[in-house]
Amino acid sequence: MNPILEQLAAWAQANLGLVVALTAGWALVLTVVAGRQAVALRRARAHYAGLAAGVDGENLEGLLDSHLRRLQQARGELDGLRAELHSLRAQTGRCVQHVGLVRYDAFETVGGQVSFTLALLDEHGDGVLITSIFARESSALYGKPIRGGQAAVPLTDEEREALRQALGSAARASRPR
Repeated sequence: MNPILEQLAAWAQANLGLVVALTAGWALVLTVVAGRQAVALRRARAHYAGLAAGVDGENLEGLLDSHLRRLQQARGELDGLRAELHSLRAQTGRCVQHVGLVRYDAFETVGGQVSFTLALLDEHGDGVLITSIFARESSALYGKPIRGGQAAVPLTDEEREALRQALGSAARASRPR
């Protein structure tokens, strides 16, 4: 036999009580560690069982499939809403969105600011200026086309102010909030 092993065996025989105590201590430590691992494993299994059971007794795979189908359905609905929004934007671009109104006294003999100019523009600055001039004996109504925020015919001061108001509301509407 190997001389080192013989010395170790002799020492262990001489200190048998110490060897037994150390072995028992290690056995106790390993038992505690194994117990803690068993508790952790039990908790992990319970957690997994809860996940695997899912909602309403569904298994995890079925639950994920269900969520995936609902996600695909939501994406389809979102695509439909995007298309509808695009269509609505195209339609509303030609609607009256910006308005300017100037009331005034066209004649000294008629008060109350019953004459007016009304500017009605879409998002592109296209639209019309409507001017109504009221006098005691008569009244007149005029319409002037506006394209891109510009008139092709001369404008009165009141018409220029109504157009400026409408274009000002267009500028305010396009600013980020």
